[in-house]
Amino acid sequence: MKVLVTEEQYQVLLNERIGEQVTSTLKRLDKLLKKIITDVKQQFGISTKFALTYGAGIGALMEPVEKYLNGQFTGLESWQVSSLVIAAISIVYFEGKEYDKLRKDIEQQGLDDELKSAVSKTQHLKINLVQC
Repeated sequence: MKVLVTEEQYQVLLNERIGEQVTSTLKRLDKLLKKIITDVKQQFGISTKFALTYGAGIGALMEPVEKYLNGQFTGLESWQVSSLVIAAISIVYFEGKEYDKLRKDIEQQGLDDELKSAVSKTQHLKINLVQC
C-alpha cells in the first residue's frame, strides 16, 4: 500500500526519527559516562568533577577513546580502560594534582604505553573537533 504525505508531514516524520536517534545516543553516552566515572572513583578514589562540568561533551570523547583502547589493548580490565580514558582526557584538557596522581598510579601498573596511546588518540579527537 502506498501512502501519500505532504512535504510538511514528511519533515515531521524525519524530525521525529532524528529525535529518537539523538535520545538513544545521549542515553548510551550517559550510561558510559556513569560507568567510567564509577570505575575510576572506586579504583582511585579521585574526584571526576570535570565530567559533571562538561557532561555530554566528555561522554562523546569517552566512547571513541574507550573503543580504541579495547581494540588496541585486548588484555585490559574494564576498570583499567576506564582509568586510561579518564587520564587521557584529563591530560589533554585539564591539569591538577588529582590527575597527576592518576597518571602515576597508571604508570605504576605498567600501563605507560597504553596511556601514551590513549592520550594520542584523545589529542587526535580534540584536533578533529576543533576543525569541525
